[in-house]
Amino acid sequence: MKTLLFLALLAFTAVGHAMPSKIILIRHGEEPTGNEGTELSDIGWERANGLPALFQNEGITHLIALKPHKKKGSIRSIQTLQPISEAYGLELHTPFNRDQVSDLVQLLSESSELDGKVVLIAWQHETLADIAHGLGATQAPSEWGKVFDRYWVLESKNGEIASFKSLPQRILKTDSKK
Repeated sequence: MKTLLFLALLAFTAVGHAMPSKIILIRHGEEPTGNEGTELSDIGWERANGLPALFQNEGITHLIALKPHKKKGSIRSIQTLQPISEAYGLELHTPFNRDQVSDLVQLLSESSELDGKVVLIAWQHETLADIAHGLGATQAPSEWGKVFDRYWVLESKNGEIASFKSLPQRILKTDSKK
C-alpha cells in the first residue's frame, strides 16, 4: 500500500514540476509600415531568415507560434518561425490565439511532452510579458516594448523559472548591441 501511495505521489509531483528546461520568447518580425496587413515586411523576413543562425546552438526542440485570431488575422508569428522550422526540420505548432495566453502557460507548465525540452515561442509583443510572468519569471519587465531585436530566455530548474535574460538578437545592422 505504501508503495502505491509513493508512486501516486511521485506521479503527482512529476506532473506538477513539468516544464521545459528553457523557454525562448521572441516578438514576431517587423510588420509593414503603419501596421497594415497581416504578413511580415521585407525587414521582418530578413530578421526571420536570420533566426536559424542566432539559435543554432540552443538545442530547440519545439516551436510555438501565435495562431491567427480571426480568419484573416496576422500570420507574422508563424512567418517569423518558418525559417527555423525549415532549417531545423521541426514542426511549427499554432495551438493558441492571442486570447489564450493562460492556456499556453498551462501547456508549458504541465506538459510532460515539453518537460526538459527547449521551446521557442513567437508571439505578439502585447502579451509576451504576460506569458513570462504567468510562468513565474518575476524578473521580466511588465511589458515587451516596441522593439523587435531582443529575445527573452527563461531557464527552469525543478519545474520553476530559475533565471531570466533579455538578450539582443544582433541580426540586422540596426539591431541593438546591448
